[in-house]
Amino acid sequence: MPEEPDRDFFLLTAIEWAAGRAELPSDTRAYIIATAVAREAAHCHLLFQAGKAAEVLTRLRTLCRDLLGVHLPDATRSAAPDAAQTLGTAADLFHRLRLAADLATRVGAA
Repeated sequence: MPEEPDRDFFLLTAIEWAAGRAELPSDTRAYIIATAVAREAAHCHLLFQAGKAAEVLTRLRTLCRDLLGVHLPDATRSAAPDAAQTLGTAADLFHRLRLAADLATRVGAA
Protein backbone atom coordinates (compact mmCIF):
# COMPACT_ATOMS: atom_id res chain seq x y z
CA MET A 1 0.00 0.00 0.00
CA PRO A 2 1.44 3.39 -0.96
CA GLU A 3 2.25 5.71 1.92
CA GLU A 4 1.22 8.84 0.04
CA PRO A 5 -2.46 9.50 -0.72
CA ASP A 6 -3.60 9.67 -4.32
CA ARG A 7 -2.02 12.87 -5.62
CA ASP A 8 -4.21 12.92 -8.74
CA PHE A 9 -7.59 12.66 -6.99
CA PHE A 10 -8.63 16.23 -7.80
CA LEU A 11 -7.39 16.07 -11.38
CA LEU A 12 -9.29 12.83 -12.00
CA THR A 13 -12.37 14.34 -10.37
CA ALA A 14 -12.14 17.39 -12.64
CA ILE A 15 -11.91 15.14 -15.70
CA GLU A 16 -14.87 13.05 -14.53
CA TRP A 17 -17.09 16.09 -13.99
CA ALA A 18 -16.02 17.68 -17.29
CA ALA A 19 -16.87 14.48 -19.14
CA GLY A 20 -20.26 14.32 -17.46
CA ARG A 21 -20.89 17.95 -18.30
CA ALA A 22 -20.38 17.21 -21.99
CA GLU A 23 -23.51 15.06 -21.93
CA LEU A 24 -25.77 17.72 -20.39
CA PRO A 25 -27.78 20.48 -22.06
CA SER A 26 -26.01 23.77 -21.40
CA ASP A 27 -29.13 25.53 -20.12
CA THR A 28 -29.66 23.24 -17.12
CA ARG A 29 -28.84 23.45 -13.41
CA ALA A 30 -26.94 20.16 -13.67
CA TYR A 31 -24.67 21.68 -16.34
CA ILE A 32 -23.97 24.70 -14.13
CA ILE A 33 -23.08 22.44 -11.20
CA ALA A 34 -20.86 20.20 -13.34
CA THR A 35 -19.04 23.19 -14.83
CA ALA A 36 -18.37 24.75 -11.41
CA VAL A 37 -17.21 21.47 -9.88
CA ALA A 38 -14.91 20.61 -12.80
CA ARG A 39 -13.25 24.02 -12.63
CA GLU A 40 -12.90 24.00 -8.86
CA ALA A 41 -11.54 20.44 -8.80
CA ALA A 42 -8.86 21.44 -11.33
CA HIS A 43 -7.94 24.43 -9.17
CA CYS A 44 -7.89 22.24 -6.06
CA HIS A 45 -5.50 19.87 -7.82
CA LEU A 46 -2.96 22.67 -8.10
CA LEU A 47 -3.46 23.74 -4.49
CA PHE A 48 -3.21 20.15 -3.25
CA GLN A 49 0.00 19.58 -5.20
CA ALA A 50 1.41 22.70 -3.53
CA GLY A 51 0.55 21.30 -0.10
CA LYS A 52 -2.25 23.78 0.60
CA ALA A 53 -4.77 21.33 2.04
CA ALA A 54 -6.62 23.87 4.18
CA GLU A 55 -7.13 26.13 1.16
CA VAL A 56 -8.52 23.18 -0.81
CA LEU A 57 -11.14 22.51 1.84
CA THR A 58 -12.04 26.19 2.16
CA ARG A 59 -12.62 26.42 -1.58
CA LEU A 60 -14.72 23.25 -1.65
CA ARG A 61 -16.85 24.40 1.29
CA THR A 62 -17.40 27.72 -0.50
CA LEU A 63 -18.38 25.83 -3.66
CA CYS A 64 -20.91 23.77 -1.69
CA ARG A 65 -22.29 26.92 -0.09
CA ASP A 66 -22.62 28.65 -3.45
CA LEU A 67 -24.15 25.70 -5.29
CA LEU A 68 -26.17 24.04 -2.56
CA GLY A 69 -26.86 26.92 -0.19
CA VAL A 70 -25.49 24.82 2.65
CA HIS A 71 -22.91 26.04 5.15
CA LEU A 72 -20.78 23.02 6.02
CA PRO A 73 -18.87 22.95 9.30
CA ASP A 74 -15.13 23.39 9.18
CA ALA A 75 -13.74 20.52 11.23
CA THR A 76 -10.16 21.53 10.44
CA ARG A 77 -10.02 24.97 12.06
CA SER A 78 -7.98 23.80 15.04
CA ALA A 79 -5.22 22.15 13.03
CA ALA A 80 -4.05 22.02 9.46
CA PRO A 81 -5.49 18.94 7.72
CA ASP A 82 -3.13 16.33 6.34
CA ALA A 83 -3.44 14.96 2.81
CA ALA A 84 -5.55 11.96 3.83
CA GLN A 85 -8.02 14.12 5.79
CA THR A 86 -8.27 16.50 2.87
CA LEU A 87 -9.01 13.71 0.41
CA GLY A 88 -11.61 12.17 2.71
CA THR A 89 -13.42 15.45 3.27
CA ALA A 90 -13.20 16.33 -0.42
CA ALA A 91 -14.67 12.96 -1.40
CA ASP A 92 -17.62 13.62 0.91
CA LEU A 93 -18.16 17.11 -0.50
CA PHE A 94 -17.96 15.85 -4.10
CA HIS A 95 -20.52 13.17 -3.19
CA ARG A 96 -22.91 15.85 -1.91
CA LEU A 97 -22.41 17.82 -5.12
CA ARG A 98 -22.99 14.67 -7.20
CA LEU A 99 -26.32 14.12 -5.43
CA ALA A 100 -27.32 17.72 -6.19
CA ALA A 101 -26.35 17.37 -9.85
CA ASP A 102 -28.25 14.08 -10.13
CA LEU A 103 -31.31 15.66 -8.55
CA ALA A 104 -31.07 18.63 -10.91
CA THR A 105 -30.88 16.22 -13.85
CA ARG A 106 -33.95 14.28 -12.71
CA VAL A 107 -35.95 17.43 -12.01
CA GLY A 108 -34.94 18.91 -15.36
CA ALA A 109 -36.05 15.77 -17.17
CA ALA A 110 -39.49 15.81 -15.53
